[in-house]
Amino acid sequence: MDEKLKFGVLGLLFVMLVVSTTSATPTLHFVPQDSSVVGYCHETVVEVRLNLSAGDTLIDYGKVGISYDPSCGNITDRNFNTDILTGVDPSWSSWNSQFLGPSTEKPCWGYGMDWIVFGFWIPKTGPFDELIGNFTIHCDSTNLPCTNYLNFTCMQGCLQGCMCIWNSSDREVSHSVVNGTFTCEATAPNVSVTVKNVSFGTMLAGNRQEINVSLTLNNTGTAPANITAVFKSNVTGTTYGLNGTGENIIPGTNFELGPDGDEKALTDTTDTTVISTIPAGVEVTYDAILVVPAGQAAGDYSGIVELIIEESS
Repeated sequence: MDEKLKFGVLGLLFVMLVVSTTSATPTLHFVPQDSSVVGYCHETVVEVRLNLSAGDTLIDYGKVGISYDPSCGNITDRNFNTDILTGVDPSWSSWNSQFLGPSTEKPCWGYGMDWIVFGFWIPKTGPFDELIGNFTIHCDSTNLPCTNYLNFTCMQGCLQGCMCIWNSSDREVSHSVVNGTFTCEATAPNVSVTVKNVSFGTMLAGNRQEINVSLTLNNTGTAPANITAVFKSNVTGTTYGLNGTGENIIPGTNFELGPDGDEKALTDTTDTTVISTIPAGVEVTYDAILVVPAGQAAGDYSGIVELIIEESS
């Protein structure tokens, strides 16, 4: 008896859950829900959609507010979907324009707020994801990264009240919203370094030798990169440069690195040397040059050069 009662309760709960999940609620949302661009002055397009389930019938018109932070992402262009089969009637719909009442009354849009009044050409029945329109959002901040919260809402006390959706019988229907974000990402370099050839071999005193394409540097990032270099020599003491034997230490100034024809000499100190700036999306090659002054012993000189990669300001 107890077991049957428990089973009956579980069956009743299951039926109740099924009824609950099939209830219809039109949902306003963005596509993509979370959008982003990299760097100041870049922009992207975001769609405003109304998602209808199978239980949503003859959804006809409505009014929608969208809040945002123009100092991070400013809406610069707005377009309705005016397709006669899927979209809204532009003669009835408006986006940030006075639609009802005198223009002297408080509008529903302004700094950081857009206001959409829409009416479908043909009342909509789900399940469909209806495109109302889209807007272009532009990264207006140089203090990156920043995140702009895109919220469906309204301005308190505005002429047309707050958000509503009606069916073709002029009855207000309940609705839900899914808010979104727009992010201005910080730019950043991303430089990969491939060592092609770093060996000069045995050099005689007084000789100058160049290695063509000693390094390949590929900046796959979104910002230019400054490349600097410094000797991290295995020479003991305070002398920096290539490592020979005994007194045969070649100064750092005898070693050059950089693009062909624009190689830069390093220093005898721990000061870094700016080699070049690599734009975003560009691959460059560096040559290496070594000069063995007269009076030095022949040998295989070696040393450690450290490359420092930083975002170009």
